[in-house]
Amino acid sequence: MDSVSHKTAAAFYRPQLDVVRFFAFLAVFIHHAIPRTGSGSASEIFADSMGFGLCLFFVLSAYLITLLLAREHVATGSINMGAFYIRRILRIWPLYLLGLSIGIARAFHHGVLHDQKAWFIAALLFAGNLVFPGNILMSHLWSISIEEQFYLFFPTSCRFFGRRGMLVIACVLILLANLTLIHMAQVHADPDVTIWFNSFVQFEMFATGILLALADRLLPRWSIPVSLLVVAACIGGWLLAAGHFHLKTMGSKAHSAASLCAGYALVAVACGLLIVAFQQLPAPRPFIYSGRISYGLYVFHLPVLAAVTSHVHGLVGIGLTLLLTYVVAAISYRYFETPFLRLKRRFERIKTFAP
Repeated sequence: MDSVSHKTAAAFYRPQLDVVRFFAFLAVFIHHAIPRTGSGSASEIFADSMGFGLCLFFVLSAYLITLLLAREHVATGSINMGAFYIRRILRIWPLYLLGLSIGIARAFHHGVLHDQKAWFIAALLFAGNLVFPGNILMSHLWSISIEEQFYLFFPTSCRFFGRRGMLVIACVLILLANLTLIHMAQVHADPDVTIWFNSFVQFEMFATGILLALADRLLPRWSIPVSLLVVAACIGGWLLAAGHFHLKTMGSKAHSAASLCAGYALVAVACGLLIVAFQQLPAPRPFIYSGRISYGLYVFHLPVLAAVTSHVHGLVGIGLTLLLTYVVAAISYRYFETPFLRLKRRFERIKTFAP
């Protein structure tokens, strides 16, 4: 697996990765907060491109999971599957179920629960990406379904096939993603719906995280100026993927298989490079904390956005939404999530020094 010593494998925490989490949330927030009509203007392309913050979440998740599982294998000689799934359940399920409950309560209040129940049932079964959600308040939680689907097979594969198996899994996922994209191009699927929600397509991001973790010791070391240039170039890559390859353009159709495959490869590489670059940059404490509450920020930002922008519009509404989302997420982290996170620590095989 990994040549980390037993002493080093006993603990793992990189505060810069919390900053990556917050950056990813901000990108998704911008994507959802800026209204779009499909005009193709520069501001709309920018808003479209910020949707790839979700891909960054996926790459980061696979990167961390692979590193931690590799270190656990070195430290203990195996991977405790039960402990892994308990940790994931305690971290993801409570807030996820709370978010779904908010969506169900709102749908019931507005008398549309019957029309939306199919998606909520799918989401409860972690198949929310397989049913088109339509105009549902908490529909952004479809991404949790894809993450849980990844957790179903990857840890088990790590346990039985080790480092070489991780490499094979990553290559297979990339192959499946590109075969799926080729098919989607042939049927002229909608890039912003059918393709974007597809598990196999997004698994390319998880594969990128796996490969990044396997090459962790070989990753380059950049100066701060170079790292900032890389971050800017990666954002440029997202803009190119949205504007030229039309991966997240509302109402468009898949242009070609080459365009789709190249576009998603560009997004994946940009996300990987962002993780490398951020690890060379300072990690201010406010941004570290913001990264720690990023799950709550992600879960609550759409209901807060809906509540605020129904009364306040424009930049003032967006700014107020961000502020209120931060307050709600901080309260959730302190009073709702923390008890579960403390329990989660009891099942840690590799200490992370942070909830």
